[in-house]
Amino acid sequence: MKTSIFIILLAASTMLGVAQETTPVYKNEVRLNFIQLFRNTFQVDYERAITEKSSLVISGGLIYKKTDNLDVLGGVGEVQYRINRIYISKNEKNERKLTVYAGPFTKFKYHEDEYNHFVWVTQGNYVPSLKTDYYSTLSVGGLVGLKFSLLKYIFIDMNFGGCVKFSETNAGRSENIFQDSYSGIAPAGNISFGVKF
Repeated sequence: MKTSIFIILLAASTMLGVAQETTPVYKNEVRLNFIQLFRNTFQVDYERAITEKSSLVISGGLIYKKTDNLDVLGGVGEVQYRINRIYISKNEKNERKLTVYAGPFTKFKYHEDEYNHFVWVTQGNYVPSLKTDYYSTLSVGGLVGLKFSLLKYIFIDMNFGGCVKFSETNAGRSENIFQDSYSGIAPAGNISFGVKF
């Protein structure tokens, strides 16, 4: 009798160990915002699973550009709460291949642009001078996105949505919704690549 119980417990523990090995649970993700690279911004996201169907994303980034006539320096921070509602195409190892999510976000961005311009002194005489414009933007909105695995640990994340932007600047308002000096309703979205662990 004792031998039978021992064999059953040994078999159960072995099966549990195999199950744990073949059904990994990834609770952390780190990714690089691909689209932001084209806006002189190196932004990294960290996502942590809170529950099976929700997660928190914290992002931080550096804004930097330097040319002969323009120096740009600043930073960006973002927080997202994601509700992961749909999981599609689980494979034999129970790994999620596609996730659909939605949730709110808030984003703060600040940078200063320093550039050369000419100040009129007298008739026909101009003196070169440095000028600094600042841009401070707060965005609040919502996103809907897709996340799907490319390899075992590598995935791509795409989202889109909208937000309300509040901006402060000394450079004058812009009518272009993609400019940091714009205030009003604007689109939001991103494409990023990452790893899960």
